[in-house]
Amino acid sequence: MTQLYQVGETEFAEVSDLQSDSNPRHSRGQPVLAGIYRLHETHGIPLEIILAYLAEHKIIPSFLDYYWEAEAAGMKHSRILAKLKEAMLDTYSPDYITEVINRLEKVRKINERTST
Repeated sequence: MTQLYQVGETEFAEVSDLQSDSNPRHSRGQPVLAGIYRLHETHGIPLEIILAYLAEHKIIPSFLDYYWEAEAAGMKHSRILAKLKEAMLDTYSPDYITEVINRLEKVRKINERTST
C-alpha cells in the first residue's frame, strides 16, 4: 500500500508501507513519522512541541496520517486544519503551511468524490 507523506517545503512523496519491523523512509533517506495524532491526544504532548522536535531532527511528519486519525476520532475537517495550522506557525514558513493545508484540502476533495 502506498501512502502520501510530507517532504521538504512544498512536496509530498509517496512512500510504500514497509514491513512492520522497518520504519518508512523517504527516498532521500529521511525517516517519516506517522501517529502524531495519537502521540498528541493520548500523551498530551502539545502538537507544536512534536512538530518542532521532528523538524529539529529532520524527521518528516505525516500530516496526512494526522488528518486521517483526527477524522477517524470524530474531529471535523475545519478543526483539523485549524489545529495543524496553529501548531505549525512556530516551526514552518507561511508558504509551507499553506501548501500543507492546500494539499490536505485536495485529498479531502478526492476522497469525497470517490466515496460518493
